[in-house]
Amino acid sequence: MLVKCKILIIDAAESTRSFMRFILNNAGYRVTTVNSGVKAYREIEEDNFDVIVIDLRLPDVDGIELVREVRKISTFETIPILAVTQFFNTETQEEGAAAGITHWITQPVSPKKLLAIVDEISPAAETFDDEIVAQLIKDNS
Repeated sequence: MLVKCKILIIDAAESTRSFMRFILNNAGYRVTTVNSGVKAYREIEEDNFDVIVIDLRLPDVDGIELVREVRKISTFETIPILAVTQFFNTETQEEGAAAGITHWITQPVSPKKLLAIVDEISPAAETFDDEIVAQLIKDNS
């Protein structure tokens, strides 16, 4: 079985989360979604992700500040972080890059562009024996 990387999507809008989850799941990625910075931080403390996709405008925290906090965690120091934004300007890009954002995509998000960026920045897929995968699923149920 070919297993692609784990992605955390942090976005306040249910429609955006569902859309991106659908696109990425159908491409073979394992996706977790949350709607707030607090929930994102809980997920990050409990699990390792290979890529983070974040909307910078969250209801409870500033997205760039959340990226700064995530980068303080050793396992998340170098992972790709893709920012989703409606308003892209040089100041936001510079502040985001300084915080640790590595890639950008503007809304409305194109499925082709989302997949192209995630395919480019994510680690290579791994091949696992189907029995091992079944056991892992059973153990985590």
